[in-house]
Amino acid sequence: MLTGLGIVFAVGVVCWAILWRNSSILYATIVHGDRTRNRIALTFDDGPHPEYTARTLDILAAHRAKATFFCLGSLVEKYPEIVRRMHNEGHLVANHGFDHSLNDFFRPPASAHRCITKTGALIKGIAGYFPRFYRPPVGIKTPPRVLSAYRLGLAWAGWSRRANDGGSRALSLHKAASLASAMQSGDILLLHDGRISATGTVLNSSALCVDKYAQSLEALMDGLHDKGFEFVRLDLLTGVPPGLDDTSATAGDASSWRLIKTHLLALGHEKASPALLGISLGVGVLVGCSPFFGLHAFIAIALALRFRLHKLAALAGTAISNPFFAPFVILGCLQSGWWSLHGSYVPMSLETLRSIELSELLRHFLTYWLIGLPLFGLGLAIVVGTTLYAVLSVRRWICIPSGALPSRKTVREDTL
Repeated sequence: MLTGLGIVFAVGVVCWAILWRNSSILYATIVHGDRTRNRIALTFDDGPHPEYTARTLDILAAHRAKATFFCLGSLVEKYPEIVRRMHNEGHLVANHGFDHSLNDFFRPPASAHRCITKTGALIKGIAGYFPRFYRPPVGIKTPPRVLSAYRLGLAWAGWSRRANDGGSRALSLHKAASLASAMQSGDILLLHDGRISATGTVLNSSALCVDKYAQSLEALMDGLHDKGFEFVRLDLLTGVPPGLDDTSATAGDASSWRLIKTHLLALGHEKASPALLGISLGVGVLVGCSPFFGLHAFIAIALALRFRLHKLAALAGTAISNPFFAPFVILGCLQSGWWSLHGSYVPMSLETLRSIELSELLRHFLTYWLIGLPLFGLGLAIVVGTTLYAVLSVRRWICIPSGALPSRKTVREDTL
């Protein structure tokens, strides 16, 4: 039973982390901007396209609107003049990977990194900056893409609204009216100015299809304009700079092993304040007290990434579930769960255990463990995390002369 629940939980978390477009488990994802200002961001994927993108730029210019274009590197290479027009007219050019083929979902780390850096380099040659914003095809966070995004320091762009107009599907007047009524301040709207099939080939479009698209986009813009929205680029909506400050990581052609090694070394040199280390260790201890054996490391790393904790400290905290301490942890959770429900300790006797069926015993076992986890696990996490914080703080004051101590502001900046 526990194994089955663990497998279901693991599959659910992995699918959520990788497949859900706006999940921030593996990488922080931008879903919307400032909700207090009447601004929205229009984003267009899968371009540039000689017909669709040109008509899109004409409509944006007529409405004096700025947008963000997530371009494919293979099409940037083919239509550089269209990208140059985007940039010259004040739009933001962003990274959508090099191609849109099915193979892109199964690339190893080095190949995925090359797709991102090659596209970024092509855009930099035209717009003058290596794009910070990155949105992969379909928004799927494959581990190689995540590794590359961490190495480069990219801003992962999701969306809060979409038109469902990718591939052979088209933006219609009905969709335009529905989107215009549903849009809210700060929304990021996903549209498509390119036509890519499931196999990654560019679809042929008739003049009638392009005219229908332009008419629908015009209607959408009119509807949004009537609601008083201001159309801004993604960098202005989110406050994130459009380009990378340091592009040293984009140079070279690292192998998959070198790319993974770089991240492992970065984990070993990750800095944090005593307070953040204590919190991270406490989170790891709490995870280690849970009944999801075999998943503790994954859960701890996912939480550390999501909440920007110290990854190695969180991972170290899960060691509380090692074979030596695990029996005491389990017993503590069980006793806490039983006490919280019945006000007494668990009546442990061999006769009692023999009289209960195995399925019922496992059900009670898991139930009391989960009930006792917030009490015993959280209490143990607070004790361990506070102890580490106290030890590190005392050691710091003893080892560092008072005049050499950095200010609180400096310490906080180092942890961010």
